[in-house]
Amino acid sequence: MAPKKVGGLSEVREPTAEEQKLADQVKEDAVKKIGRNVSTFKVVQVSTQVVAGTNYFLKVKVACDEFIHIRIYKDLKGKVELSNVKDCQTKDSPLVHF
Repeated sequence: MAPKKVGGLSEVREPTAEEQKLADQVKEDAVKKIGRNVSTFKVVQVSTQVVAGTNYFLKVKVACDEFIHIRIYKDLKGKVELSNVKDCQTKDSPLVHF
């Protein structure tokens, strides 16, 4: 595995239970941003970026064949906030910086 670039995104990987908990903390805000109800909210992929804290880029399954990408910022004190949402993603949409 290649070393991470400072400020660059990590390789995409499977989520941990802790990362699912982070997503659950911002689920309500993410659902409001996409403007529709979702049948599920399961993180399926993760990439991280270390900044002054950590950006989490998460691919989230919200229905049978529907996905969204969410970016969560967790500061050094542990505060978690939803930074951005990309709607209308697919299983094959690459998880990249947005």
